[in-house]
Amino acid sequence: MKRPDIEHEGIITGISESHIFVRIIQHSACAGCHAASLCTTTDQKEKIIEVEKCDFPIQIGDKVSVALSASAGYRAIWFTAALPVILIMLSLVINERIGMNELYSGLCTMSY
Repeated sequence: MKRPDIEHEGIITGISESHIFVRIIQHSACAGCHAASLCTTTDQKEKIIEVEKCDFPIQIGDKVSVALSASAGYRAIWFTAALPVILIMLSLVINERIGMNELYSGLCTMSY
């Protein structure tokens, strides 16, 4: 079964020789709630993302749809969250095994 893509609607804000800059508005999970207008936790963030330029004729202000495969999203989570935690824990264990003081081991580990 194929995993769904992550897709966002956006507006082109800039064009360079090799890339397109797209402004997307990312809504929180509760944005679709019927009580969202009354709730103070409703959150949305505006982001500018950079996409490789395609062969289609485009102009600044055009509405576009930007998609990312789910596997690329999982890979991004792996490199930004899981791998650093594993490296920090490994560093802590190695520093403890070589007999480093706990305080220095912790400080050394956190400096990564």
